[in-house]
Amino acid sequence: MTRLLRCTLLLVVVVAAAVVLGTGAALPPEVASHFGYDGTANGSMSRAAYFGVMTALVVVVPMLLAFTSGAMPRWSRRNRSMRHPDYWLAPPR
Repeated sequence: MTRLLRCTLLLVVVVAAAVVLGTGAALPPEVASHFGYDGTANGSMSRAAYFGVMTALVVVVPMLLAFTSGAMPRWSRRNRSMRHPDYWLAPPR
């Protein structure tokens, strides 16, 4: 990943975390976190738990995807438990 892309990713992650932290203060003490098929809330979490979950989603997940995406194809090709790797990893597939 180039330096410009890493700086851009870092900027986007910082802005996303700031949005979560900035807008989360206006939420009620209990936040709806799960909804039924008809759209009614049937689960909730505290505001602190919301901050933790949303911050992890907007910071940790993009960083993991950005910095491990190059390693995953190499890792999957070394998987010894795959049967017939020459067939499944052939270029047309």
